[in-house]
Amino acid sequence: MASPRHWDWRRRSIAEVVWPSFLAAALATLLFFALIDPLPLSLALEIDFDGSPMTVYSIGFFFFWAISALSSLLTAWLIRTERRRADFPRDPD
Repeated sequence: MASPRHWDWRRRSIAEVVWPSFLAAALATLLFFALIDPLPLSLALEIDFDGSPMTVYSIGFFFFWAISALSSLLTAWLIRTERRRADFPRDPD
């Protein structure tokens, strides 16, 4: 039986950012468009849009995915650039 193939750190890092941001974008899209219909929104904002609602849903999903990916990327960067425990001064107990 073949042993499982392990990902290098770069692939794992990409997966750690893309997958949670995809799930967050799916949830955000579901919640946002459950409450807001694209047609009245475009009329209220006076946007002349001739596309279908599916186009608006897709654009909204990719917008939420980009925002979530930036958030996940920032979190991953902060974790990887954190100072090690030895760098912190000890508490005087």
